[in-house]
Amino acid sequence: MKRIIVIGLCGSGKSYVSGILGKKLNLPVYHLDMLFWKEDKTNVSNEEFDEKLREVLKNDEWIIDGFYTRTLQMRLERCDTAIVLDTPLEYSIENIRKRTGTIRDDLPWVEDTEDSEELVEWVKDTYINHKNKMNALLEETKNVEIIRLKSREEIDNYLNSL
Repeated sequence: MKRIIVIGLCGSGKSYVSGILGKKLNLPVYHLDMLFWKEDKTNVSNEEFDEKLREVLKNDEWIIDGFYTRTLQMRLERCDTAIVLDTPLEYSIENIRKRTGTIRDDLPWVEDTEDSEELVEWVKDTYINHKNKMNALLEETKNVEIIRLKSREEIDNYLNSL
C-alpha cells in the first residue's frame, strides 16, 4: 500500500480515514478539495485541477482522498489500493452537519450552516447517481486491491488493524 485512493460520497469520512492512514503508513495525504477549491469558494479550471492532480500522481507514494468522478479513472489507473467508504446516506448527512464550523485541513474555508445545508441537499439529490457511477468504475478496475467499508465500525476496525 503505497498509492492509495480513498473514495466515497460527501461526508463518508474520506478525510478522517486519509489522515489516520497517512500517520500510520507515513504517507503524504492529498485532498482533492484542496486542489480544486480556492479560499473564496470558487474553483480552479478543470485544466489546472488536472495538472495539479497529475503532479501528485507522478509521485511513488501518496494517499489521495476525494470522489471527483471525472478524474476517478485517472487515479484508479495509478493506485495500488482503493479504500471505498460505502456508508449510508444518513451517515454522510450526520457527518456533514457535525463538521459545520470546524477548521479542517481538507477544505480551504470553514463551512457555515448555509454551506452545510446546501451540501446536504446536493448529497440527497445525487447520492444514488454518484454511488452507481462509483460502483460501475470499480467493477471495471483491475490490478487494484479494493477495500470496501460500510459503517463507522468497519472503518475504525480496519484502521485499528493496521
